[in-house]
Amino acid sequence: MLCSTGQMYGNTGGAPPAGPFSFVDKYTDAAVGATSKSFAACSIGDAAADRLTVVPISVTCTNTGNQSLSAVTIGGVAATLVVSETHSTRGLITAIYQAALPGGTTADVAFTCSATIAEAVIGIYRFSGHASNTPHDTANAEGNFSADLSVTCDLPANGYLIAAASEYPEVAVTMTFTAGVTADYAEIGAGDDHLGGHYASTTAETNRTITADPSTTVRFNLVAASWG
Repeated sequence: MLCSTGQMYGNTGGAPPAGPFSFVDKYTDAAVGATSKSFAACSIGDAAADRLTVVPISVTCTNTGNQSLSAVTIGGVAATLVVSETHSTRGLITAIYQAALPGGTTADVAFTCSATIAEAVIGIYRFSGHASNTPHDTANAEGNFSADLSVTCDLPANGYLIAAASEYPEVAVTMTFTAGVTADYAEIGAGDDHLGGHYASTTAETNRTITADPSTTVRFNLVAASWG
């Protein structure tokens, strides 16, 4: 497993928003072969009384059609769904969940799918010093053999945004974020791409555009959410 960490202070051109907002790690299982998955002992960063753990989840299923996630927990706590996109013609789910976890530095991330999971990728983000756990804005879309896919999302002043994208592996393809966020991970599992990225701003923004761009036309999802 490749790991990377970094502070969510890019793309602003000025001072970072108040409080530490960071990408912690990502985890991948390219051969799940079951309807449930648990990533054990994931790093969630330093403990804090107001810590919010935010987890993008990307899942490809062996069944086609509209699939769903359920029983999502982070550190044994029932996670709150922030935003989700379920592809209408392929077993592809891209979602962002969150949970308030003040204590500990690791947590299990577990979920159940309505179909057998082929592979799963999650990212871990840590927020502290923020104004509210309630998301400021969300956006989601699916692409059907599209050249690229964009959504727009508002941010409050001293806000931060997370985006996740994933594509179904019908052909050999790579996918990148070309606008709106800085990529934190780009994970190729058994042929498909799963991306996670962030953006932070000291000033309020309206309709910030986030774009995911595959190297060829494929079926894929894009979700984004912001907090302040």
